[in-house]
Amino acid sequence: MPIAAQDTTTIITNNTQTTSTVGSRLRDENFFALGLQAGLATGSGISFRYTTSSRFAGEITIGYIAIEKTAWSIGGELQYLLSNSSKYRFYALGGLSANYVGENGENTLNAPVRIGLGVGYEWFFNEHISLGAEVPITIFLDNPAIVLPIPQLQLMFYFQ
Repeated sequence: MPIAAQDTTTIITNNTQTTSTVGSRLRDENFFALGLQAGLATGSGISFRYTTSSRFAGEITIGYIAIEKTAWSIGGELQYLLSNSSKYRFYALGGLSANYVGENGENTLNAPVRIGLGVGYEWFFNEHISLGAEVPITIFLDNPAIVLPIPQLQLMFYFQ
């Protein structure tokens, strides 16, 4: 009895799997985020963000440290989503902060109140974690006012 050869066919496809991140769902769902921010325009410290499916987000940042002198910062920021994908979020921002560095109630900062207007970019390197950079035009409310573009950095964890 002769043995018949079997035909085998291998199919190779070029489909790449995409990971679903928070960034890909921002226009459909509301999210909370908790993280760290370092910046002069809208504050430095622990940040809490609420992002809505209607493109708006609000953020509060609070920081406190007391080593040789007492330093604290409290700030708020509003964001408007301009563009997003599963890998990034690009947004416009506006916000302000109040800052203190000193001893015995004496603030040594010349311009403790700052206002910032600019843009931000957030990169989702994980399903729920992002690294962000913002470039607000920072206005130091002093006499006279000082205006500088000063970057801010963020690390955020998103959840629902």
